[in-house]
Amino acid sequence: MTGDYERASVLAAVAAAGLITDATRAPYIHAASGIRGDYEKARSLLAPVTRGALTPADEQAVVRGTGSIRGSYEKARVLRAVAARKDASPAGLAAVLDAAPTVRGDYDRASVLMQVASSRTLDGALREAYLRAAASITSSAQRDRVVRAVTAKG
Repeated sequence: MTGDYERASVLAAVAAAGLITDATRAPYIHAASGIRGDYEKARSLLAPVTRGALTPADEQAVVRGTGSIRGSYEKARVLRAVAARKDASPAGLAAVLDAAPTVRGDYDRASVLMQVASSRTLDGALREAYLRAAASITSSAQRDRVVRAVTAKG
């Protein structure tokens, strides 16, 4: 099996069958990260994020897996999903914030940061990382919107 579509289909079947467990999660994320097509990779990386608990290492691995996704929307979709988890760890959020500047479109980059801002009150290192990522937005309207989202909370 060499095609991205086929790999993604197998991973989708694994996820649909409920076979992403503590023992299989890391190998699943590793396999998903090896897919080259943006849509297939994003779809595969989203499965463990939306099904069950993730360790901080799992969250970071998912975020690393987005590194080769060129499509702004697809990359942002995965990063938003990690940030949206109620149990997202500080390490997972830090990974999302570090990856946010690699999202090409300002709107999509801002959507990732807005998701992080809505997930919890940011302080210390997470707040600094958020503001660094916000500074990477070229559109002043989008940048101002994301900065207000975190500074309004205090």
